[in-house]
Amino acid sequence: MDHQNEGCAGSLRVTVRSANGAFPVAGATVVITEDGTEGGAVLYTLTTGEDGSTPTVVLSAPPRENSLQPGHPAPCARYNIEVRRHGYGTVTNLGVPIFEGVVSTQPVLLIPVGGSGRRGDEVLETAPTPPLT
Repeated sequence: MDHQNEGCAGSLRVTVRSANGAFPVAGATVVITEDGTEGGAVLYTLTTGEDGSTPTVVLSAPPRENSLQPGHPAPCARYNIEVRRHGYGTVTNLGVPIFEGVVSTQPVLLIPVGGSGRRGDEVLETAPTPPLT
């Protein structure tokens, strides 16, 4: 999935909030990996700030021209995002699309696991969630 040779890129920012969206979750670890490979290469390991957001990172993406004609390769690159924080279940978003020239914000909601008896390393979400652009 190396599109860096093509010189095309998009950007991603992850925002982490409590399950009901009531407050930002500071200090969460966000790991961005390549999609489609066994154990995907880790591209970034980030920590959310007081506002629950990561810094914006640049990720390679195919050229937007790929979306203009049928039969071209995919118009976006896909990445996986894992978010974890002590006291919350781990959330994994698979196949998050990144498009050339677009700054995307990927919202992630963490569910507290304190008194529920559930382990803090459970994966609670694995479906791809489209980023907000």
